[in-house]
Parts: sequence; structure tokens; C-alpha cells
Amino acid sequence: MHPDGWNVANRTIWVLLLSTAVSAAQTQANDKGGPPQSCSHRSIPVAVVRNDDGRELRPAQLQITVEGTNATVLSFERANIAPRVALLLDTSSSMARFSGAAWENEWSVAELVLDALPQHSQVAVVTFGEDVRVSGFDSKQAAGQTLVQTSAMKAHGRTPLYSAVEQSLRLFAAPQFGDAIFIVSDAGDNVGTAKRKALSSELVSRGIRCFVILLRLHNEALTPEERQGGPNLADIAKSSGGTIWALAPKWPSGQERSDFVARLQGQIGMPYRLDVSLAASPAKPAKLKIASALNGLELAYPQQIETCSSERPISKP
Repeated sequence: MHPDGWNVANRTIWVLLLSTAVSAAQTQANDKGGPPQSCSHRSIPVAVVRNDDGRELRPAQLQITVEGTNATVLSFERANIAPRVALLLDTSSSMARFSGAAWENEWSVAELVLDALPQHSQVAVVTFGEDVRVSGFDSKQAAGQTLVQTSAMKAHGRTPLYSAVEQSLRLFAAPQFGDAIFIVSDAGDNVGTAKRKALSSELVSRGIRCFVILLRLHNEALTPEERQGGPNLADIAKSSGGTIWALAPKWPSGQERSDFVARLQGQIGMPYRLDVSLAASPAKPAKLKIASALNGLELAYPQQIETCSSERPISKP
């Protein structure tokens, strides 16, 4: 064959190979639940916090806008996922007051959260009290064994809460739909250099939702950090698409406990997946709003759409 013929043939083969690779990547993304992400296409987790009607939601019942402009809905359907979850447990000295309280202590709270996660979830246990200790992602069973081992720890030191969040983000590497962190704490960061607003933006840009169980005792005196810590964690949870629960001394039991676990399971393991198409990727973070005329409906979802340049993976551990 003439050399020019070989060159044409080679170029044709490379084009075919490239097309096949792209097609395979797109198919793989679709198999994982929806079209592949791009600057103009975003996949957004939407959790139901309250739905008095009780029926499944439909796209026609929602109005989705980005900076006041309607977004094109590609799909909206319930996802059944086994997410990666980093479980962050506060072991600082302030947590000692919960041991032996009238209701279950922190480790029972952590076990409840673990039980509520889908069976095949990957879980990393992170403890923070003066220093931060991080375990890698493992099965629910292995995470349960880690909880048993760490429950023998004595509460000590100050509270590097934001540093623990910062280090937990390094576990996730490439983002996956449904990624989440779950914080069990009395709130009140008082040591470390990590900044709350920067971490909040990082969570949104990575698509990682933040859930919080805030522990309190009845009529207790709070430190200034604890008084501000609750609202700060509530802001982080809301902006990322998560939720916060404040537990009083009376631990939920019976039907109340079952309802609480069901809410956890629904929000973490069975959110809706909203796929939208944007006319253009925003030049700066853009406000996302999901509205509905339905009464008694409350949704949790990320409060903004990030720019493509800000959707960057954090460095690996």
C-alpha cells in the first residue's frame, strides 16, 4: 500500500478507537445512573425532608431555576444508592458530659447512623479530639468494628471540627453521586486552621452532602463556640444539600426511633437525582432554587451551581 494510504488508514483507526472509547465512557456513566456530567449538564441530589402528600414527586411539580433562569430538566427520578459516607465523631473533652446521660451516648448515635446506611455503603470513621484520626473507606461491618474499638477512647482535648471535615474530604478523590459526610458533635470548632466558608464551598463544588446530628443536654450552659457552632453547622448542611437534627436528652424510642431511622435512610440512600441542562456554565457560583406549589413539601438540595473550574478534586491523602 502507498504510504499515504497507510496514513489515512491509521488516522481512520484512531478515530474509530477514540469514538469507541468515548461511547463506552458515556455508557458506563449512564449505567451508574444518568448521563455523564459536563459543564452544561449537572446531576443534583434532592432529598425529601417533608412530604405531607406522601406520593412520589414528578418533574412537573417542580420549578428549577439557576439565578432566576429556568433550567432544562433532563430527568428526575428516585435514586437507590449505596453512597460513600465519612462518619465524623467528636471525641473532644466537651463530649464527656454525654456519657451516662439519661439518653444514649454518642457511640449509640453513631451506630444508629451506621444502621441507617444502605447495606453496601462504603464507610470511613473519622474521630476528632485535639487531633484527627482517619480510617479509609470500608464495609459497614468493618466500620462497625472500628466503632467498637474507638468507643473505648476517652474524651479529651479541644475540638478540631473543621480540620476533621477538611481531612475527610481527601478520602473521596473522584466525586460519586451521593457522597456524604455525617457529623456527630456538640459543635463548636476551637482549634485548627481550616475555614468554615472555604469548606462549605468545597463540599458544594465536590457534590458532597453534609448531614449533622447535634447533641445537646437540657438547659445546659453553652460555650461561645457551641452557641455559634450549631448555626454554623446548620448553614453548612443546608448549603450542601444535607440536613441537621438536634437531639435533646430524651432519645427517640419505639415508633419515633423507627421514623427517625426511616428519614435518615430516605435522605441518604434514596434521594432523587435531578439531571439538568444549563444554557451555559456559570462564570461564578450561581444560586439554585427548586420551588413547588405543593403544600407540606420541604426539600434539601445544594443551594448553588458551581463553576466548572471550581469542580476540582481535593488532593489525595
